Amino acid sequence: MEIALQNRKYTWSNERESPTLVRLDRMFCNHGWEAAFPNFALNALATGASDHCPLFLTRQERTVRKAAFKFENHWLKIDGFKEVVTAAWNKPQFGSVHNVLNKKMAETATALRNWNKKLFSNARLQLHIANEVIFRLDIAQEVRQLTVGEISLRSDLKVRILGLAALERSRRRQASRINFIKAGDACTRFFHLKMAARKRRSYIASLKNQGGSLVWSNNDKQQVLQEYFENLIGKKVKRQHTLQWQHLQINTIQQSTGLELDRPFTKDELDQAVRCLPSEKAPGPDGFTNDFYKNCWDIIKPDILNAFHAFFIQHNGALEHLNTAQVVLIPKTETAIEPKDFRPISLIHSFAKLLTKVLAIRLSVYIDRLISHSQSAFIKKDASRKIFCMSGG
Repeated sequence: MEIALQNRKYTWSNERESPTLVRLDRMFCNHGWEAAFPNFALNALATGASDHCPLFLTRQERTVRKAAFKFENHWLKIDGFKEVVTAAWNKPQFGSVHNVLNKKMAETATALRNWNKKLFSNARLQLHIANEVIFRLDIAQEVRQLTVGEISLRSDLKVRILGLAALERSRRRQASRINFIKAGDACTRFFHLKMAARKRRSYIASLKNQGGSLVWSNNDKQQVLQEYFENLIGKKVKRQHTLQWQHLQINTIQQSTGLELDRPFTKDELDQAVRCLPSEKAPGPDGFTNDFYKNCWDIIKPDILNAFHAFFIQHNGALEHLNTAQVVLIPKTETAIEPKDFRPISLIHSFAKLLTKVLAIRLSVYIDRLISHSQSAFIKKDASRKIFCMSGG
């Protein structure tokens, strides 16, 4: 497999007034080397005395970030998971409805993290130790008969190895974002290689500022991105003028459909929205995925419904804790080195995602009456053409 070149498109030039630029110099590796050295980067240096660019392969020194909570899907299959969630979620909390919900989610995240640490800390080390003990017992079997206790120990360790291997494979699969393959259909090594390649592709080693110079430090890269997107999107300013909507004589949505779209939220609406949430999507800043809502809905439903009711009556004092988002930059090309080469996406809080899902479903049932048929290609319809589940997160 070829190692992607990060900072250049071409490696050779005939150095004429109208130069011919060609990618002649390349570097390749196999999967074994990539697994041994996952954090590497390939850059081209100055041509110097040659018309070829020297290729410089080096290890990427990444800034160590504080580990944030992320819900792991394999927890759903472990005995005792729902008991941990129930105990943490039902702890008494005080404050506004949205503040209580935020505290319950934080308490549940802490409890799940501690529970995971007790059960699966150093899972890879446990796997190596179990293999080493089995190896020694296999050697001992060649020179003597194993005792009943040793035979039982080897059998228990083999079962333990199968569980640890399945756990590691599930973790790697979730981190690699390979959703079209089931956990048992590929080995851990395959998911590990995909995860390492994904991290390497998403890592921004350097950026080119407005002056054309490369910056490498995190502070300089942050400043370059901040300036670019502020100039592109603009800053929030106070409006000097406003529109008087009542004089525009525009029909409202309710007048067009004859239904009350601003009616209170119901349990059935929330149940439908949770069922329509896509599985195995990237979490937002709270770390909870849609699979958590689907599997723990019977536990968290009352508090979620209370938060929806508070939103409906506009008691939104602490809603900012449940309406956060993380902006992530996705490279458009393999040689992304300028801010314009990245596409920003937002990973929103799981509660805000569910809220927008409910509103989208409520509106999507009648959206074909509100827009032109020539613009309805994005609407996802079921067989009866009566219920619409908008695709996406």
